[in-house]
Amino acid sequence: FILISISILISVAFYTLLERKILSYIQIRKGPNKVGIMGILQPFSDAIKLFNKNLLNLESTNLTLSYMTPFMSLFISLFMIPIMLYNSSSLIDIKHNLLMFFILSSMAVYFILLIGWSTNSKYCHLGSIRSVAQMISYEVSFFMIILFLVLISQSYSFTQMEESQHMMYFFFGNMLLFSMWLSS
Repeated sequence: FILISISILISVAFYTLLERKILSYIQIRKGPNKVGIMGILQPFSDAIKLFNKNLLNLESTNLTLSYMTPFMSLFISLFMIPIMLYNSSSLIDIKHNLLMFFILSSMAVYFILLIGWSTNSKYCHLGSIRSVAQMISYEVSFFMIILFLVLISQSYSFTQMEESQHMMYFFFGNMLLFSMWLSS
């Protein structure tokens, strides 16, 4: 479990590097290329920079809440990893693990709202409200796509969804919903 979690976190770091490279090529510039060969060590440099930054503490900030909510959000994200399938099995294999995934992913909205609210600044609070509105709008279309998969497989379990794909792959029937999600 720990190895899977660490590899997922490192892959996210390199995904952000890929995203920054693609955006730089779109804007006709070089992108991150200073640290390591072709900027391959840039995510680690960014992590060291973020950990060494000084945090500004305002008098009106609720320090306990502003320090605890990112940790709670990380805990929720790490708690979703055992639900996912790895090599046709998951660490927590319950009958309704798809619903558990949706509940945990929608709880991240509350932590973003709490981070904005804990600063007691109207700009941070408005930014968190905008972020929450965007997350909820994407969750609706994502839920509709997954609901289509549930209707085809007739199960809320990831393992049964995978087993039902042996007869027909869900990719072909889901192209219309994928285009809807891509355009939203």
